[in-house]
Formats: sequence, structure tokens, C-alpha cells
Amino acid sequence: MRYLICGGPGIGDFVFILPMIRMIHMNDSEAVIDLFTRSTKSRIKITEKLATLTTGIHKISYYAIDEPFHTIKFALGLLANKKYDYGFVISYSNTPYSSIWPYVITRMSCRKIIGTNLEYKPIAKYDIAIPNIKQTQPRKNIMDYQKFILQAIGYDTSLDFESENFLNTATLENLLPPFEFTTDAPLVLLLIGAASYDQKNWSFEQWDKLIDLLLERKISVMIIGGKDEAEELQKHPEITNKKEIINMAGKCNILQSLALLSKSNLIIGADTGLVHLAWAINVPSLTLFGPTDPRSFFIPGRGAEYIASDNECRFCFDLPEPK
Repeated sequence: MRYLICGGPGIGDFVFILPMIRMIHMNDSEAVIDLFTRSTKSRIKITEKLATLTTGIHKISYYAIDEPFHTIKFALGLLANKKYDYGFVISYSNTPYSSIWPYVITRMSCRKIIGTNLEYKPIAKYDIAIPNIKQTQPRKNIMDYQKFILQAIGYDTSLDFESENFLNTATLENLLPPFEFTTDAPLVLLLIGAASYDQKNWSFEQWDKLIDLLLERKISVMIIGGKDEAEELQKHPEITNKKEIINMAGKCNILQSLALLSKSNLIIGADTGLVHLAWAINVPSLTLFGPTDPRSFFIPGRGAEYIASDNECRFCFDLPEPK
């Protein structure tokens, strides 16, 4: 059978769907699975690169409000080829990616659709509706929704997450960027950014304190992040002047970053995609939760742990439009 899955646009959103893809193939060995999301050309290229490290994904597409010609072509292609047996709309809260469009797209192209977000219930009349996080008590974890959808169509969801390799990092060995440590100490990799959502980020003052604690314990420290984080980091010489650390912020593409993750002993970062990638490749991680809720967005197991903030903005995160 053929399946069309709509998820979020981020790296973490891609990781969240990997177990679902594995469970679909576990039940349907000849499954053809396509993914789509609201995204941009640059964002979707990152997802496509990550998809080369796993099996089971046939095609990845996107629509974008500010790319009307691309979006029309995408929609007409689906309309002309109503070929999917199932459409799965996976969204977890009332975000820009939880609009009516995923419902419309899957309704155009799929015989039966199952959706997890009821914010638009009067219009989005799913064939099977799964209550979203805000509407369920007690709160459900993000991975539960993948199972709820597949259980709704009678599929077995008893996947052993601990033993699965969701991404193959063996091909990344040759992509490692050049770096050198002078010791054989354990390597802790610090992820100092959280995509374009500043609310999730830890302060550089706190990162500086953590780096000092790690160095005092003779632990090797590496920093990675995107171009925005690299620029911001230059404003903090108290960190960049530390000769003991390796600063790779702004120097790596997504596959190089993943290669570095695979060589680390521990990943520390906010609730962001690269931390979720650490989970996917079974590298121990520590997630620093601030405004997002670990009960919903922390993926347990596989050496993953978290610390949650207790400040007044705890669990108050609301996704803005992406930059």
C-alpha cells in the first residue's frame, strides 16, 4: 500500500517520524511511504540529506506559502494522482504547521486519512481523529501519537526502540571535519542553538559555566551550531578564548554535524533537532528543557536524559512563524 505522511519541517520532526516509518514497514513489507511538510527549499534539502541515511522513504515534498508556483505544482501533482491508501497528519499543537492545508492535501490524495490535531475539527473531518496533546489527560508523549495512528488501522506497534538503528552513520566517516584534541578524554558535544526559536536557547553565561565544569574534570569539549549561533558566539570571548575547546559552530553542514555527534560520548543541548538526532543514532544525550514540555517532547530511552526548568515560563512555549 501507499502512505502519505505530513509532519513538521524541522530535524526533530523528521526524527519523530522514523519509528513510525519502521513500524509501517514492519506491518507492510511492500509499503511505499512519501513525506510532505510546510517548509522551504533550504529546509527540505536538510531533510533529504538525512533521508539518505535511512531506508523506507520513497519521496519527500514540501509546500510553502511564499513559493506559490511550487506549491501549486505540488498540489496539482497530488490531485492528478490520487494514489495513496492512507494519509497521516501528525501535528502536536496549534502551530503554523497545524493549519488546514495538511488536511486538504491528504484529503485530495488519500483514500483514508487519520489526523492527530483537532484544532480545526469543524473543517478537518478526518476519517479517524486522534486527540492532540492539549486535549488528552494525562499528557501523551510525542512518540505515542505515531502508535495511536497505526493502531487505529490495526497495525502492530510493538517496535523495540532500544535495538533499532534508525540512521546509518557508517557512511559519514569520510565527512568528519578536521579537528584535533590533545587528550584521549571523553568528548562532550555542546549544541548551543535551537533552530530559530530563541525561547528554547540556554544563555551563553550558563554555557560558559558548564564548559568550565567540564574542563575542570578533564573532559574534552566541542561546540557546534549554525551560522547564527557562530555569529552570536563571537560576542562571547569568555568562551571563544578558551583554548581547550574546539569551536565548530558555523563550520559544519548537517551530515558533518551528525558525523561529529556519532563520535561523541555525550550530547548536551536544548530541545532541538540535533539532540533528537543523537537519540536516533543511539548516542547518550542530555536535553535542557525550558519552555517546552518534556512530558510531550522528550524521547525516552537509548541513553537519553533531560533536565527541566522550574522558572515561570516553564512549558509556556508557543511556536512563532519560522525565520
